[in-house]
Amino acid sequence: PTALIDNVSTSSPAVYPNPASDIAFLAVQAGQNVQILNAQGTVVYQTYAVQSQTLVIPTANLPIGIYWIKIWSAGEVFT
Repeated sequence: PTALIDNVSTSSPAVYPNPASDIAFLAVQAGQNVQILNAQGTVVYQTYAVQSQTLVIPTANLPIGIYWIKIWSAGEVFT
């Protein structure tokens, strides 16, 4: 299945590939919380980045659809 990951803000961390079929990569900074939400607003993935890194997010088991990524830390929110 293909998962479309939408990264709305131009200053947000990079998400690739888009669309993703098996895995997606998300570059995050230390201390950032990450959630992936489906079109209904249900959280389908979440994690906390202890260090700056590129997260490997499994997408193969996600149904085809549109997903939003929410990243926040220290009062800053990206969607």
